[in-house]
This record gives sequence, C-alpha cells and structure tokens, in this order.
Amino acid sequence: LPYPSIAAALGDSSVTITYLGLVDAGGRPAHRVRVTRTFAKESDPDGILSMLSRTDYFIDAQTYLVVRTEDLTHPLESLSESYSHSIELDRYTAMNGIAVPTVVREKVAGQTTWEFRLSSIEFNPNLQDSDFTIQ
Repeated sequence: LPYPSIAAALGDSSVTITYLGLVDAGGRPAHRVRVTRTFAKESDPDGILSMLSRTDYFIDAQTYLVVRTEDLTHPLESLSESYSHSIELDRYTAMNGIAVPTVVREKVAGQTTWEFRLSSIEFNPNLQDSDFTIQ
C-alpha cells in the first residue's frame, strides 16, 4: 500500500515532490503528485535511475485517498525498455475507523497481472509496545 512510501518520501531530502495538477483517474478527478529520487550526476549522468525511481500518486480530489500509483518497470535484460506499471486501489471502506481499499489490482502495460478483493480485516487491539522489544 502506498502510505508508507509517501511517508518515507516526505522525510527524504533526495526526493523531489511535484504537483502535476488535476487529472482524470478512471472517471473521477484526482490530484497527480510525482515523487522522484534525485541521484548525483556522476552516478546517473543520463537520468535513467531518476526516471526509474519516479512514482506518480493519484489522490482522489474529494476523499484525498490514493486511488492509483504509477511507475515504470522493465525486462531484466534491458533498462532502456520500459513499461507502465500501476497499482489501483478501489472501493475503500472504513474498517475500525481506518480507510482500507477492498480491491487492489496491478497492471503492467495496461494489462491486469493480479487482483485481490478484501472481504474483512481485523486489527489486533491487544498489542503493546513491549510486544516489539528485541529479546
């Protein structure tokens, strides 16, 4: 899910965040925000690493929930041949007060590669900080 990567980007000084405007995201208006990691010129002279690290987030204009992420993927044999890669998050529902997408699908070059449908989720309310101490 995209929220941990968004939080990491907000705290990373090597990342550039750019607002690309309001766009149509599957029939609903969404804010398109691009996150790109910047590399030193000597390690990325052609900007290929920066291009491959770029992720676009589509944020629903009414709910402010992420409805899609887009980046690039490529075959193992070639970094110069790229395909669009997206994760779609759909049918959000509130579960224990948290907005959770109940449908998530991955697409590569526009073709669905997998999809899952969440029917229920439970949070463990009995966890304590001490449950996470290293022993």
